[in-house]
Amino acid sequence: IDLIDLNDNTPTFTADSYRFDLFFDLPRYAIFGQVQAKDADEQSQLTYSLNANPYLTINPVSGHLRLKHHLYRLVDQTFN
Repeated sequence: IDLIDLNDNTPTFTADSYRFDLFFDLPRYAIFGQVQAKDADEQSQLTYSLNANPYLTINPVSGHLRLKHHLYRLVDQTFN
């Protein structure tokens, strides 16, 4: 996940790492988690993005993560 920041302070994630356990029957586009960052700049606007990913999408403002597809065929898989 990349953060874009326009000011002089580097934004940081609020956790060192994030782990989300997903159920195979979650519906498509279900929100399953959220990443959060903070920035010491005044009036900062953080933008969240993911590298090209066939399974996940992220809300650029809130950091909410959603599934693009059902996970029926991906039981017991780990993704980074």
